[in-house]
Amino acid sequence: MEMSGIAHTTRILGWDMLERLCIQSASTKGICIAPLSIATALAMLAGAVSVDRRPEFCQRLGVNSLSELSDAFQALDSVLANKGQGQMVTMANAAFSDSDVEFRPAYTQFLNSFGVHAEKFPSLQEAAGEINSWVADNTRGLIKDLVSRQVLKEVHVALINALAFKGSWTNKFDRNLTEKNTPFYVAASEERKVDMMFCHKRNIAMVKRPGYTAVRLPYTAASPSTSMSLVAYLPDRRISLEQLVQTMDRSQPPLPFRAKKYDKFGFPKFSLDSNLSVLPMLQELGFPVAGQFPEMAPGGNEVQECIHRAVIKLDEKGTEAAAATAILMTRSRAPISEGYFLDSSSGVGRG
Repeated sequence: MEMSGIAHTTRILGWDMLERLCIQSASTKGICIAPLSIATALAMLAGAVSVDRRPEFCQRLGVNSLSELSDAFQALDSVLANKGQGQMVTMANAAFSDSDVEFRPAYTQFLNSFGVHAEKFPSLQEAAGEINSWVADNTRGLIKDLVSRQVLKEVHVALINALAFKGSWTNKFDRNLTEKNTPFYVAASEERKVDMMFCHKRNIAMVKRPGYTAVRLPYTAASPSTSMSLVAYLPDRRISLEQLVQTMDRSQPPLPFRAKKYDKFGFPKFSLDSNLSVLPMLQELGFPVAGQFPEMAPGGNEVQECIHRAVIKLDEKGTEAAAATAILMTRSRAPISEGYFLDSSSGVGRG
């Protein structure tokens, strides 16, 4: 199945959200998002849309129909499953509901195409611990508290996607070369002390573009077909992260990386943890998530909240990352939490 539509939508969604978060957050804050997790949760919601709104919802996700959407994510699941024990990325989906919720047969079939784990509880609010345990199990333990009893108070259905990543650098950094308290610029005139990893006399895939330099650091893979890399963008000294994101070409083709030998190459060691309420942002970006979702189950079904949590830890050995997105449904609309909450332990900028 060709996934260009889904891949394009996910890419654009990520850049658009990052641009808005850069504007809303302080310059020294770290931002961490996983657009694939958000797009997958939205795809699970698509099957609950009324028939008249379905074409708009599917097109916003980059496809023309529910069947095309199901096929695309089945293809993605097949690719991930075929990576074997050495796979770097894992994905899991779940639909948790109150025991009195009866999903419509067509929606149940649609969820099955996403390999959804379905589970009912007498009360979702009372099952917050069980739901968080499922999330932790499917994010390598990096995300343990996605939802709370309070946020589940009016919720009768929770659609959740969980992603996890673990990759080792093809060329690891030598821990003995890591320098502590190295100046790292998180804004044009503001620096932060970080642990900077270094390597010497090494070829690094890089490309120079107006406003930034990009590098590509590959992860060890079992075969070329399963290879993955980290791509990092370094803004020019007079360019802020916000300016860089605003000027990026969202639909640009893959960058033409070329190997360059560095006498000394440095990269910051960092960790980020973001906890976001993204429903208002999705509405701003034109996703039709307001209104009723009658094809999910009898009774009122509205999106109350969309919570997104993302974590990344990068060190000399490689990268661990995880993300989880929860779309929370209510029968009667509850107030949406205002703004966005960002929690990070490291800044992102230029060094």
